Amino acid sequence: MTVSLYFLIGFLIILFEYSRKKSYSYDTTFFFNVYFFICYCIVPICIFFGGSDYLDNKLYKSLDYFYKSYVAWYCLLALVSFFCGYFIFGNIYFKRNTSLSFKLKFTERHIIYFLFFNISFLIFIIYLYSSQFGGLIDSIILAKSIRNGEFVGNKFSFLKRFFSLSLISLYFSYTFLVTSPSPSRRKVFKFIFLLSIALVICVGLLNASRGFIIISLLGIYFIKCLQDKKIYFTQLAISGLFGMFIIYMGNALLLSLPKLIAADWPTFLNSVDYYMSHNSRNIFMSILSNFSHPVMSIGVAHESVFSSNESIRFFSDFVYAIFSLVPSFLLNIQTPETIAYLNTYNHLGVYESIIPPGLVAFGLYSFGPPGIVIYGLFLGASSATLNRFFGGILSHSKNASVFVYVFSYSFGLFVFNSEPRVMLQSIFTYILVLLLFIPFFKIVRVKI
Repeated sequence: MTVSLYFLIGFLIILFEYSRKKSYSYDTTFFFNVYFFICYCIVPICIFFGGSDYLDNKLYKSLDYFYKSYVAWYCLLALVSFFCGYFIFGNIYFKRNTSLSFKLKFTERHIIYFLFFNISFLIFIIYLYSSQFGGLIDSIILAKSIRNGEFVGNKFSFLKRFFSLSLISLYFSYTFLVTSPSPSRRKVFKFIFLLSIALVICVGLLNASRGFIIISLLGIYFIKCLQDKKIYFTQLAISGLFGMFIIYMGNALLLSLPKLIAADWPTFLNSVDYYMSHNSRNIFMSILSNFSHPVMSIGVAHESVFSSNESIRFFSDFVYAIFSLVPSFLLNIQTPETIAYLNTYNHLGVYESIIPPGLVAFGLYSFGPPGIVIYGLFLGASSATLNRFFGGILSHSKNASVFVYVFSYSFGLFVFNSEPRVMLQSIFTYILVLLLFIPFFKIVRVKI
């Protein structure tokens, strides 16, 4: 009975995705559905039939909670709530003939100046951030420990939230590289594009994040599709294979990187072989284990709400997320630990911020089962609203596909992450850049 609910969730997502009206292919709802399908359909089905091989190593202790029937019902409740929010607000928009949108107008000269400034600023930010850990090389070596909270930097740690500026340079340089009519300017954009790839890899290493590198490079494919209003299946297959390779080999490569820096190439290869030899999972198991924490967090969240002294959080993490944008040395107040600390403690018994809750568990922590409904309705309404807004912008400017993609993809992380502090910090720079482009916006009325 329980596993059949996960199959039902998968069926409903596929039916919904192929039947709904879309303003553009890869919208906020698409990324939401993809993450929900993987995290709350594919992963739990695989755990049911394949066991703990599909789990992240940190989640083994929570496996008993997973088999409770309420876990699947909570997932279904979240999905239905999202559908309701989406259709209620979607119908409101469909009844209107026009909507306000923005037309983005700027010259190639403007964007070249902006990109060079952006890259220079980012390099300076990386320098300041890495200086607190002994330099760039030492920061990369310590990256995994820094991410787990074992090393805490000084007042420059907040600069990490500007790392996503590397994606702005990457995507805008690519966009103008393929659309610019000027051969000389295409050469400039090509140089910026290659430099941006190097910065993206550097940022990925500093974050000890395979996912950042994969998603950053996959973004080029999605932006191309948004511009051309096509789906390129061959390129998608190649990109998918590349992503699977990085996920499967990435952890061993990251753990072995200090050997390459401190020693030589043969030592690095031996280290990679050592870590790969201790990985008994196949590539499919390795990939899905990275998506196992959302469904595995539901049981511990339920126990936390109903069987412990933990108080309901009343969605207060969104408020804490706003305060997190201000550097800690400028604030004289101590904000409570965010929801990822609570979720990690419920899994492992340690106060670290390494296991985000995911959509369903976040709703439970925030307001119990009604919190799942409230959160789902809110996300469904937000998705319908953003799709109409971004669709209008994209119809007037292909170059706006950069903003459309980064915000649409970030919306899908509500399923996978739902740690407001991390999510707000990750899109903070996108919002700043969007504000910088306001002088180039022209308000227009579009038909919908």
